Amino acid sequence: MGTSISLGDYEPEERKEPWEEHPRIDLKWAYYTQSISMRINGLRHCVTALTSLKKYSGYGYEKADGYPYQQDKNIYASALNIYINNIGEIIGGDCVLTTYRTIADRNGNETLDKVYGVKKEKKLLIESTELHNLVIREGKVRFRNGNEYVLNTFLSYIKEATIVNRTLDQNYTRVMITEDKSEIEKILGRLAIVGGIIGFIPISESAGTLIVAQEVVNVFCFLLDIDSEINTLDKAFPMYDMYQIGKKSFHQDYLLVQGQDGEFYQKKQGKVEQRQENILDGILPIVEYKKRMI
Repeated sequence: MGTSISLGDYEPEERKEPWEEHPRIDLKWAYYTQSISMRINGLRHCVTALTSLKKYSGYGYEKADGYPYQQDKNIYASALNIYINNIGEIIGGDCVLTTYRTIADRNGNETLDKVYGVKKEKKLLIESTELHNLVIREGKVRFRNGNEYVLNTFLSYIKEATIVNRTLDQNYTRVMITEDKSEIEKILGRLAIVGGIIGFIPISESAGTLIVAQEVVNVFCFLLDIDSEINTLDKAFPMYDMYQIGKKSFHQDYLLVQGQDGEFYQKKQGKVEQRQENILDGILPIVEYKKRMI
């Protein structure tokens, strides 16, 4: 079997993923940070949650008129989550895969396929100390079932967050929403951090889009499957629950092709595009589903 498309921003083992069966795939991804309240040893703690979110949309073969907006889709939203405490330690992580289908009309309006519904699968990463060492030293994450994934761009943001959390008197999410990031970079510069550590991204370059719509925050938390386990800090961080890291999201197309061994593989079509868009807007059908659950 061929190497599957990366989940989040990390490369999986050689095995088929559910979206690989589709003739065409539209892939969008972006990175996020938020402050959450997590219960640790019976007490509530403020924790930085970093997420690499990828949304795969599976289509048919033909690029007919209205493609892809007038085509039904299979959607796979994959969220890799890394949790970091206030002293820069990675204390846990998981990956949540949310699957659903949408039906499009002639105008390209999408509605949720109620027959298929919404399916969720959650996989936990290994224990905190082992996970922290594996991420920082080898740039990998390992699931409790033994599967390993190599981190790429996402690793830079994880390192940046661990450095900020253990160095400054405020967490990474708060730093991201600070308007004057130059002062923060000066502090890190005096500590010989900026430019001195491989993988560190200057805060000003990491600055992205502040997401304030509560409905979008609710959808995001639903995708992370944190509704029942973690409460967002609405009162402590009003309107600052979530922040997209980086000014743009990314887009890549794939096409299913047959290899010399007879197997079918997903092949990149064109180059990766950077776009000024909020990829969560494309998960709007989930909003109506979530409303019915409340």
